[in-house]
Amino acid sequence: MYPEYEQKKKVNGGSVARIVIWSVVLVILVGVFVGALLMDGQWSVSGISVGRYHYDDDGYSVGSGSTREMVTSLSADWPAGEISIVPSDTDEVVITEEFDGDEDLRLRWCVENGVLQIKYRSPVKFGNTSAPSKKLTIAIPEDMLTSMSDVELELVSADLSIEGMSAHDVDIMIVSGKVDVQCGVIDSLDVETVSGDVKVTGSVREADFEGVSAELVLHLDDRATAVNLDTVSGDLSVFLPETVSGFEATVDSLSGSVSVDGFDNVTKTRDECRYGDGRVRIEVDAVSGSIKIAKSVAD
Repeated sequence: MYPEYEQKKKVNGGSVARIVIWSVVLVILVGVFVGALLMDGQWSVSGISVGRYHYDDDGYSVGSGSTREMVTSLSADWPAGEISIVPSDTDEVVITEEFDGDEDLRLRWCVENGVLQIKYRSPVKFGNTSAPSKKLTIAIPEDMLTSMSDVELELVSADLSIEGMSAHDVDIMIVSGKVDVQCGVIDSLDVETVSGDVKVTGSVREADFEGVSAELVLHLDDRATAVNLDTVSGDLSVFLPETVSGFEATVDSLSGSVSVDGFDNVTKTRDECRYGDGRVRIEVDAVSGSIKIAKSVAD
């Protein structure tokens, strides 16, 4: 048998194997993401669903409210609607829920050991766990918002926007919805999504994204060190300033490439590139996915 045929057969066989493996991964990812977010409550965004939503609500306030307690961390789950986290123009943390329905469906919140905890509704041991769409706004004084420790946000079918936050660690889990983060400095950003667009603008040192179908746009400064995207299908666009000392990017994909715009003297192949000292490491692992790296346009 001709050597060329043997080589082609090996390549095609490997590609087919990767497609089969990624197809299995796709099913597993969807199950893991949705299961992780919903296992404590069979949420139904429209209509009625039977399930449980369990937590101890002792010490929780009901509905909108405010507090002067020091907040250093945030934990919130919000199945449907919208979450906005913004700077407060007062010395209070203000939690605002736009909802006029039954009290059982109004949010619960408390501050414990510096952690602002927000629950979507009252606990349900077993029964109707319907999740009507609601808008939540969390306004945090600037001195607190710019020095957060840990932020954990879980959403199902909801949009998320964050403005002016600096934090050590930010974890976002979302099934479907748009994510828009305009931040100060975030040391570690972790986003897991099934389907949705993610946009991040600011100083993020390490960013890790996992999903099934994800489109990511990052506008970063020269403090970035690592960006990783692990998805079945998705593209990553990274905008870096002219002052960045260097970057190195790779794509591990059946269908994908690396493109660079605005930077000179770039060493490049179809699925790899390097500029300067390679300080910012950018990686995409996908069945179908590409990396675009471009120079930021000055305001």
